[in-house]
Amino acid sequence: MIVPDLKRFTESNRAAWNEVMPLHQRASSHALDQLFSQPAYVQQDKTEIDLLQKVGLKGRNVAHLCCNNGSELLSLKNLGAAECVGFDISDQAILEARQRCLGRALVLESFKRMQVSRIRYAYIASEAKYPLVSHLYSSLHPVETYQGYHWVKKIS
Repeated sequence: MIVPDLKRFTESNRAAWNEVMPLHQRASSHALDQLFSQPAYVQQDKTEIDLLQKVGLKGRNVAHLCCNNGSELLSLKNLGAAECVGFDISDQAILEARQRCLGRALVLESFKRMQVSRIRYAYIASEAKYPLVSHLYSSLHPVETYQGYHWVKKIS
Protein backbone atom coordinates (compact mmCIF):
# COMPACT_ATOMS: atom_id res chain seq x y z
CA MET A 1 0.00 0.00 0.00
CA ILE A 2 1.29 3.45 -0.89
CA VAL A 3 1.15 5.97 1.94
CA PRO A 4 0.21 9.40 0.61
CA ASP A 5 2.48 12.34 1.27
CA LEU A 6 0.50 13.74 4.22
CA LYS A 7 2.53 16.93 4.50
CA ARG A 8 2.06 17.73 0.81
CA PHE A 9 -1.66 16.95 1.05
CA THR A 10 -2.24 19.08 4.16
CA GLU A 11 -0.22 22.00 2.80
CA SER A 12 -2.26 21.83 -0.41
CA ASN A 13 -5.45 21.81 1.70
CA ARG A 14 -4.19 24.76 3.70
CA ALA A 15 -3.37 26.72 0.52
CA ALA A 16 -6.83 25.96 -0.88
CA TRP A 17 -8.56 27.19 2.29
CA ASN A 18 -6.38 30.31 2.34
CA GLU A 19 -7.36 30.96 -1.27
CA VAL A 20 -11.11 30.54 -0.69
CA MET A 21 -11.39 32.34 2.67
CA PRO A 22 -11.47 35.84 1.12
CA LEU A 23 -14.57 34.74 -0.82
CA HIS A 24 -16.20 33.52 2.40
CA GLN A 25 -15.22 36.76 4.10
CA ARG A 26 -16.74 38.93 1.37
CA ALA A 27 -19.95 36.89 1.54
CA SER A 28 -20.46 36.79 5.30
CA SER A 29 -17.89 38.64 7.39
CA HIS A 30 -19.78 41.92 7.72
CA ALA A 31 -23.06 40.16 8.60
CA LEU A 32 -21.32 37.98 11.21
CA ASP A 33 -19.66 41.01 12.77
CA GLN A 34 -23.04 42.74 13.03
CA LEU A 35 -24.66 39.66 14.58
CA PHE A 36 -21.85 39.23 17.11
CA SER A 37 -22.10 42.88 18.10
CA GLN A 38 -25.20 41.68 20.00
CA PRO A 39 -23.78 40.45 23.34
CA ALA A 40 -25.81 37.23 23.54
CA TYR A 41 -25.87 36.23 19.87
CA VAL A 42 -25.68 32.47 19.29
CA GLN A 43 -25.33 30.92 15.86
CA GLN A 44 -26.37 27.39 16.80
CA ASP A 45 -29.95 26.23 16.37
CA LYS A 46 -32.17 24.95 19.19
CA THR A 47 -31.19 21.31 18.62
CA GLU A 48 -27.50 22.13 18.91
CA ILE A 49 -28.06 24.34 21.94
CA ASP A 50 -30.02 21.55 23.67
CA LEU A 51 -27.20 19.08 22.96
CA LEU A 52 -24.57 21.49 24.26
CA GLN A 53 -26.56 22.06 27.44
CA LYS A 54 -27.04 18.31 27.86
CA VAL A 55 -23.28 17.63 27.78
CA GLY A 56 -22.68 20.49 30.20
CA LEU A 57 -21.18 23.40 28.30
CA LYS A 58 -21.64 26.12 30.94
CA GLY A 59 -18.40 26.86 32.77
CA ARG A 60 -16.43 24.25 30.81
CA ASN A 61 -13.29 24.81 28.77
CA VAL A 62 -13.82 24.02 25.09
CA ALA A 63 -11.54 23.10 22.19
CA HIS A 64 -13.18 23.59 18.79
CA LEU A 65 -11.69 21.62 15.90
CA CYS A 66 -11.85 23.14 12.42
CA CYS A 67 -13.08 26.42 13.89
CA ASN A 68 -12.94 28.33 10.60
CA ASN A 69 -13.79 32.01 11.24
CA GLY A 70 -14.55 31.50 14.93
CA SER A 71 -18.29 32.14 14.77
CA GLU A 72 -19.31 28.80 16.29
CA LEU A 73 -16.72 29.16 19.05
CA LEU A 74 -17.88 32.71 19.81
CA SER A 75 -21.37 31.27 20.14
CA LEU A 76 -20.14 28.57 22.54
CA LYS A 77 -18.59 31.31 24.64
CA ASN A 78 -21.89 33.22 24.56
CA LEU A 79 -23.65 30.05 25.72
CA GLY A 80 -21.51 29.97 28.85
CA ALA A 81 -18.29 28.13 27.97
CA ALA A 82 -15.31 29.17 30.08
CA GLU A 83 -11.96 29.25 28.28
CA CYS A 84 -12.11 28.46 24.56
CA VAL A 85 -9.48 27.56 21.99
CA GLY A 86 -10.11 27.11 18.27
CA PHE A 87 -7.98 25.18 15.79
CA ASP A 88 -8.00 25.51 12.02
CA ILE A 89 -5.58 24.77 9.18
CA SER A 90 -6.24 28.07 7.40
CA ASP A 91 -4.14 31.12 8.23
CA GLN A 92 -6.87 33.33 6.77
CA ALA A 93 -9.63 31.72 8.86
CA ILE A 94 -7.63 32.14 12.07
CA LEU A 95 -6.87 35.76 11.19
CA GLU A 96 -10.58 36.46 10.65
CA ALA A 97 -11.50 34.72 13.92
CA ARG A 98 -8.98 36.80 15.85
CA GLN A 99 -10.18 40.01 14.21
CA ARG A 100 -13.82 39.20 15.00
CA CYS A 101 -12.94 38.98 18.68
CA LEU A 102 -11.10 42.30 18.86
CA GLY A 103 -12.94 45.17 20.47
CA ARG A 104 -15.66 43.04 21.99
CA ALA A 105 -16.35 42.40 25.64
CA LEU A 106 -16.31 38.73 24.66
CA VAL A 107 -12.72 37.73 24.05
CA LEU A 108 -11.64 34.22 23.21
CA GLU A 109 -8.39 33.18 24.76
CA SER A 110 -6.83 31.82 21.59
CA PHE A 111 -7.04 30.57 18.06
CA LYS A 112 -4.35 28.22 16.79
CA ARG A 113 -3.42 27.62 13.16
CA MET A 114 -2.63 23.94 12.86
CA GLN A 115 -3.70 20.74 11.22
CA VAL A 116 -6.26 18.97 13.41
CA SER A 117 -4.37 15.67 13.34
CA ARG A 118 -1.40 17.44 14.97
CA ILE A 119 -3.21 18.89 17.96
CA ARG A 120 -1.30 17.85 20.99
CA TYR A 121 -2.74 15.46 23.52
CA ALA A 122 -2.39 18.26 26.07
CA TYR A 123 -5.27 20.14 24.45
CA ILE A 124 -7.72 17.27 24.28
CA ALA A 125 -7.57 14.70 27.05
CA SER A 126 -9.54 13.67 30.09
CA GLU A 127 -7.06 15.31 32.44
CA ALA A 128 -6.39 18.28 30.20
CA LYS A 129 -7.56 21.84 30.27
CA TYR A 130 -10.13 21.31 27.48
CA PRO A 131 -12.43 18.43 28.44
CA LEU A 132 -15.13 19.39 25.93
CA VAL A 133 -14.34 19.06 22.24
CA SER A 134 -16.63 20.55 19.64
CA HIS A 135 -16.75 19.95 15.94
CA LEU A 136 -20.02 21.34 14.65
CA TYR A 137 -19.67 20.65 10.96
CA SER A 138 -18.35 17.71 8.98
CA SER A 139 -14.89 18.72 7.86
CA LEU A 140 -13.00 15.90 9.57
CA HIS A 141 -14.75 13.12 7.65
CA PRO A 142 -17.06 12.94 4.66
CA VAL A 143 -20.50 14.42 5.23
CA GLU A 144 -22.16 11.02 4.86
CA THR A 145 -20.28 9.83 7.96
CA TYR A 146 -22.41 12.13 10.10
CA GLN A 147 -25.46 12.25 7.81
CA GLY A 148 -25.95 15.92 8.57
CA TYR A 149 -25.82 15.60 12.35
CA HIS A 150 -23.57 17.78 14.45
CA TRP A 151 -21.66 16.33 17.37
CA VAL A 152 -20.02 17.28 20.57
CA LYS A 153 -17.87 14.84 22.47
CA LYS A 154 -17.40 15.01 26.20
CA ILE A 155 -14.04 13.57 27.21
CA SER A 156 -13.92 12.48 30.84
